[in-house]
Amino acid sequence: MARPQKIVQVNADRELRHLEDQVASARAARDFRQEAFLQNQIGNVYESLGKWQKALDAHKLDAKLSRAQGWMNGLALALMNVGKCLKMYVVWRSLYICVIFFPYLFCLVRLGHFGKAKSNVLEMLNIATEQDDLVTRTASIFTF
Repeated sequence: MARPQKIVQVNADRELRHLEDQVASARAARDFRQEAFLQNQIGNVYESLGKWQKALDAHKLDAKLSRAQGWMNGLALALMNVGKCLKMYVVWRSLYICVIFFPYLFCLVRLGHFGKAKSNVLEMLNIATEQDDLVTRTASIFTF
C-alpha cells in the first residue's frame, strides 16, 4: 500500500506534466494570457509540494507574461503569489537556521570550540552574502 506522501508526489508530477504540455500548446498558439494562467497553476502545484523556489520562479514568469499582456487581474494575482512564496521561503529558511544551525553552534561553544563556531558563522555569512540571502545574513550577524 502506497504512503499518502508518495501519492501526492505522483499526482503532482502527473499534474505538472499535463500543465507543461498545455504551456507548450499555449506558446505554439502565441496565447500568452493562457500561458500566464498556466504558470500560475504550475506555481500552485509547486507550492503544494513545498518547493518554494520553483513556485516563485513560476509565479514570476506569470507576472512577467501578465504585465506584458496588460492583464492587470493576472498581474495582481501573480504578485500576490510571489509575495506568498517569498514569505514562506523566509519562514522555512528561518526555521532551518533555528532548528539545525543554532543548536550545532551552541554545542560547539559549550564544548569550548569558540574558534570553530566563529569560523562556521563567518562561512555561513559569506555564503549568504554571495547568495544575497538576507535571512541567513541577519542570523549570522546576530550570532556573534
